Amino acid sequence: SDSYSVVPGTGLVVLTTTGVSRHASLRDDEITDVDVRSVARFDKVPTGDACSYGLTFGYQDTHNNYRARLSFTTGGAVQFRIEKEVDDAVTQLASALTLATNNPANTDWTIRVRREGSRIRAKAWRSDAAEPSAWNFDIDDATFGKGRVGLRVLANSGCTSLPVTLKVSRFEV
Repeated sequence: SDSYSVVPGTGLVVLTTTGVSRHASLRDDEITDVDVRSVARFDKVPTGDACSYGLTFGYQDTHNNYRARLSFTTGGAVQFRIEKEVDDAVTQLASALTLATNNPANTDWTIRVRREGSRIRAKAWRSDAAEPSAWNFDIDDATFGKGRVGLRVLANSGCTSLPVTLKVSRFEV
């Protein structure tokens, strides 16, 4: 697909359609306890509506998974969410947090998730800063016992700044 490519040191996911998620995952359906992180950036601040990238885990398929998701708003805010999707119904597992305002394009953000049994911890930060010691989210949910890990990228339905490219410089399990 033209939506996915690799250049030296970076994976690229190009969004050309709004409201359509792009997924990339490691093809191991048996991952349970995991500590995973990704570093990525969008090439522009969205206009019209937000764009987001999430670290997926407990991933069964595109309609059933957990995700720790950063939403980049048109005003430059970065919001962090922890959610699950079951048969296309998305549930917020905790209240969203605003991590930054006036975030410029091409700013690397790190998402880290640690899952042990049904305990899920997640945090996110600007990659040019030190990793915070505290977790943004620490929740308990046992909906998905095992599954893949990966990324999900989305331009919301009202986004008018397409194409938008997510540049992934690190994905570590």
